[in-house]
Amino acid sequence: MRFSRIAQAAVAATIALSSLGAQAGIQVGGTRVIFDAKSDKRETTLAVRNKGDTPYVVQAFIDDGAGDTKNMPFTVTPPLVRLEGGKEQLLMIRRVEGKTQLPSDRESVFWVDVKEIPPTDRSLQKDASALKIAVLTRVKLFYRPAGLTGNAADAPAQLKWSAVPGQNGRGAALKVSNPTPYHVTFSTIEVDGAQKESINADMVEPQSDLLIPIPERAVSKVGPVKFSYTTINDYGAVTPATQVTASPSAARAASQ
Repeated sequence: MRFSRIAQAAVAATIALSSLGAQAGIQVGGTRVIFDAKSDKRETTLAVRNKGDTPYVVQAFIDDGAGDTKNMPFTVTPPLVRLEGGKEQLLMIRRVEGKTQLPSDRESVFWVDVKEIPPTDRSLQKDASALKIAVLTRVKLFYRPAGLTGNAADAPAQLKWSAVPGQNGRGAALKVSNPTPYHVTFSTIEVDGAQKESINADMVEPQSDLLIPIPERAVSKVGPVKFSYTTINDYGAVTPATQVTASPSAARAASQ
């Protein structure tokens, strides 16, 4: 199945409500799941906890990042469970052998979706007139094949950076090359240009390149670019900032 526009709107509405003080009742025990085939031969776990007093139904499933849940190489057990107030449930994430062939020379990434469904029984609701919306939490699931070279913690230091022309040849962009078999997820990228600029970037995939546009108000033309970046490690912690000067590259940035 794919997420419908209605479901996406519900998630957006939930986020908006959260900014106004509404809080999710279910807490997911981590911002990422590492399925390391070297130690996790068949399964790994993710804890979910009901922080409040009201029971919730928790639905869990895997998707490919674009909302597609068909033919996923992982399953979640239990897929649906009632979680009482103050209780915790371990979700078992199992590899489905033979269903989908995954690369053996690099990590693959999926998403674990945890949806909390509030009670419909008015006797269980503290405020029966309040708007009830199912809250969807998504965390990355990294599948790490056994036998990968190197160490995931060392991957950020091995990134290769260069400064290239921006979109349509205007301004500049950062090109980051990841020669490792591990994903590197960025927390912050701070450019020290004409004015300091924070840039949003998600992650660079294994053995791949990523182009990160720089606002022209910070860097108006290609040249050495000074910046710092932090990443998120396996435990969800932010790593210390690394200072870099990216030198110009003759390669041109592709259209975004």
